[in-house]
Amino acid sequence: RIIAYSVGVSYPAIDSSFLRCNFVLIAKKEEQIKISNFLDQKTSQIDIKIKLLQEKKESYEELKKSLINETVCHGLYKDVELKESGIEWIGKIPKHWKIERLKDQFSLIPSGIYSFKEEKDYLSTKSISINKIEKIEEKITFKKRPSRANMQPIINSVWFAKLRFTKKSYLFDDLEEAKKYILSTGFAGLRTKNINSKFVNYYICSEYFLYQKDSTSHGTTQEAITEPNINQIIFICPPKEEQIQIANYLDNNTLKIDKIVSKINDQIETLKELRKTLINDLITGKVKIQDE
Repeated sequence: RIIAYSVGVSYPAIDSSFLRCNFVLIAKKEEQIKISNFLDQKTSQIDIKIKLLQEKKESYEELKKSLINETVCHGLYKDVELKESGIEWIGKIPKHWKIERLKDQFSLIPSGIYSFKEEKDYLSTKSISINKIEKIEEKITFKKRPSRANMQPIINSVWFAKLRFTKKSYLFDDLEEAKKYILSTGFAGLRTKNINSKFVNYYICSEYFLYQKDSTSHGTTQEAITEPNINQIIFICPPKEEQIQIANYLDNNTLKIDKIVSKINDQIETLKELRKTLINDLITGKVKIQDE
């Protein structure tokens, strides 16, 4: 009721006069204590289960991260001859791999306001919490937010947020999919020259790339990387055939992990809903506590 009767745009609030006139269900003191003790016991049991599932989810997410880091930086084959990469946090890499700068293998897609005749979905960067930035899809059209949109994805391009602590990227390797979106100024786009775009998408998600991006980001409120610094980021480059093999391997194995994580999320949401329903039913009197 409080949410339903709250008004306002940025911060909806409820009028104090409504609160004073609103009816509240109050049980007898003895029954309140009984309900509270019962809920303490049952909700703590649910909370423990949720915590265990969240820890399990985090372990799978760490596994996915480690899998990407290891594979894009060291490859699939353990019996190949190695060489020193000259990069302390990378160590040795396959001898036949190259070490180059991003500008040697990619074209940085220039920013700029473009006009769009048709409506498109708007892809923005949003601050979720301090030290954590994620890209999310907003169903906002160009007609509603023209000033925030500045780029059109193109085929065989990979996009990532310039803001610090972003751990996701967007791959556009399908022309029809790319046509659906416009992007905010917070994105940087890389167009591949002779590099497999799926491999690049995984590479950009690796801790190695993120470390370089974050360490060369600057700013007061929100640290972001500039285009010259993007160009100078070191890129570990396997042969094209291996890039495809690595991308296919990661597609298969990260998909398995994502499915497991999705099931865990469903279990967590079910338990949260159970917790909410249990509290609502007991404090509204829909369900009575049975005496033992």
